[in-house]
Amino acid sequence: MRIGLFAAAALAALSACAAAATTPQAPLAPLAAPLASPSIAVGEPNPQAPVPVVARASVSCRIEVTPTRHGVRFEPTAQSATALSGGYRFVTTRTDASGSSENEQGGDFNLRPHARTVLSSVELSMDRGARYTALLILENERGVVCRREVRS
Repeated sequence: MRIGLFAAAALAALSACAAAATTPQAPLAPLAAPLASPSIAVGEPNPQAPVPVVARASVSCRIEVTPTRHGVRFEPTAQSATALSGGYRFVTTRTDASGSSENEQGGDFNLRPHARTVLSSVELSMDRGARYTALLILENERGVVCRREVRS
């Protein structure tokens, strides 16, 4: 029986893989230093900057926007499948023909399993032509766990 060059090379590769799989390997060395977790820089927010997000599956966050008589009210909320604590940052920006204004709030949060938690409340007056941006970031010792942004 004649074996082509391609088949012979494939058999040789399979044999090498099988031999490597049965050869005992030395255990991996531990990391010299723990990996740094991502954090949010203090200062001017940059909504366009990418923010690494971890553990997104069990945490959800929302920014509820409700029209009011003279503008809008924002309520950042969070919910988790398990108990979770950390810190949040909530930034609202209003822009109109005369310029922009920014409000930043933050603090600690403690979420109970499956309970919706209102983290803050902000109301902005909105003149004709004014636009808003609201950014909510939740983080704990593992990094950013939720990020939400809304714009008008």
